[in-house]
Amino acid sequence: MTKGQWLKMTTKPNKKKGDKRMTPFEQLINDSDYKKKAIAERMGMSRSNFYKKQKKPRQSFNAEQLDELSKILEVPLETVFDAVLKKQRVDKNETR
Repeated sequence: MTKGQWLKMTTKPNKKKGDKRMTPFEQLINDSDYKKKAIAERMGMSRSNFYKKQKKPRQSFNAEQLDELSKILEVPLETVFDAVLKKQRVDKNETR
């Protein structure tokens, strides 16, 4: 399967979900063009396991997994680390 085929199967529409408060890490994942299920599969874990790890990324992900995630999301590793290290929740509407 080529990268283009994978992207077509796994990209989500540009529709935004309702207002909710989320951590910077959750926002990084949600702002990506990929579905969470596709990200989890690329990382070699189940969707439910990825959801659980997403809630507490600092305790759940190791450095290698964060590096892999940065490559999947096509963002710098520093961006992923910054999102993991921030504790406060952000309002989705404030970041637009």
